[in-house]
Amino acid sequence: MSVGIVILVHNRHKVSKICIENYKKFTPDAQIFVVDDGSDIPFPGADYRSSKPKGVAKTSNRLLANLDHHDYIVIANNDCWPTEHGWVDRYIYSHLQTGCHHYSLSWTHRYDGTENAGRIKVNHGFIEEYSWPCGVMLFMTNQCVKTIGGFDPGFGRAGHEHVQYSLRAFNAGLTPYKFCDIPSAIDMFYSGDHRRSIKTSITNKKDLFSKARMHFKKTLDSKDFINYR
Repeated sequence: MSVGIVILVHNRHKVSKICIENYKKFTPDAQIFVVDDGSDIPFPGADYRSSKPKGVAKTSNRLLANLDHHDYIVIANNDCWPTEHGWVDRYIYSHLQTGCHHYSLSWTHRYDGTENAGRIKVNHGFIEEYSWPCGVMLFMTNQCVKTIGGFDPGFGRAGHEHVQYSLRAFNAGLTPYKFCDIPSAIDMFYSGDHRRSIKTSITNKKDLFSKARMHFKKTLDSKDFINYR
């Protein structure tokens, strides 16, 4: 059993270093790739860097090509990291028990107890079904990547690419529900979004997400394989 982890970096270097340290600490046997998506100042030690921001989809696909030989693959934002050992084992166990090949770290309430945009979850034992994912950390099997490929570059720099990936996995029969996670997964992670502790590194986010939403609506039924090489 092998695990490959992609950590996406765009500025926020101090947070990125903490993220990498914790993935190494709590996933010591994993192969970790760090990709710098056009940071203003190059991130030291990145395995791959683009001179200009290419966005989540294209950047993630660039690294998938280096990790698709692993049994399990993780793609994480640089403000989200595990806080305890055994987190990978819990995801793998859920996969073996349910046949689910793709998970998206999600929560219904933020750290301060406030509701998270009306998200609803249903507990099915080894897996929880969500009405909408959070997308700060994606966990998938090798079969998932080999079946639907990478992320849709049509989303541009950011917005809805992770949601559409989950839907494509569901449409392709790789998950029992549209948006899945393991029970209480957020208890094993620190997430800047969950805690509202870190500002986004994306500029013009409103405009980017507006364009991405239009593309998302056109691809709701997609189960296409998207070449990531």
